[in-house]
Amino acid sequence: MEFLGQYKRPAEIREKPFWGESHKLMPHLDEIIYLSHIKTVPLPEEFLSQFRGISPYYDWLTNLEHFDYMKFDPMWLVNNDVSQLLKNAFRVPGLREAVRKYLRRLNHPKIARMFALYGGD
Repeated sequence: MEFLGQYKRPAEIREKPFWGESHKLMPHLDEIIYLSHIKTVPLPEEFLSQFRGISPYYDWLTNLEHFDYMKFDPMWLVNNDVSQLLKNAFRVPGLREAVRKYLRRLNHPKIARMFALYGGD
């Protein structure tokens, strides 16, 4: 995990990236987090904590268990279709409840499928 020391929070972050998903301001960080879920290797808290406060999306991605799910956007799930991340995320009661409320208001087929696969009680 020595390589993590080389990856630091940038001094300046673009509000809107040039690529598609506007909430993903740091795609390489997303990839590191995905790999940690896929390989079931937890990332050190001191590494993750430096990225909190960048945006609600990164607050969520770096702290699934203790995120304030009142700030959760279920569309983040659509753009993070990594099965192990979704399994871990749907283990969190706050996320399941936020998605359940969202699906009561809006029928989003992909989110409904994820809920059926990973979030069903």
